Amino acid sequence: MSYKIDLYIACPICVSSGRNTIRQYWTHHGACGGILCIDENAIIECRKCHKKAHIKDMRFICPDDLHHFGKASSAGLSEALSCSAQMVNASVMSWFISVIKHLD
Repeated sequence: MSYKIDLYIACPICVSSGRNTIRQYWTHHGACGGILCIDENAIIECRKCHKKAHIKDMRFICPDDLHHFGKASSAGLSEALSCSAQMVNASVMSWFISVIKHLD
């Protein structure tokens, strides 16, 4: 069984453009509204409807309304995830490294 955490990151598209946005919990768009989680293989899953996709296939809606359904680059995703990784303890760091390795 894979370990999953709720996706709590800044907007990866804004991050790659040098904009600072707040970290937030990301939700599945539309009627579902479920919280998104990520596993060590960079697979995103909705906790409500269980739909899955690789994070690079996801499209993001900026919380600051700067873009809609934009696709994030590997660099933007890495940076956004790395910022969130700073908030965890050393025992979870290997999990984050695995996620970063699976971005490409």
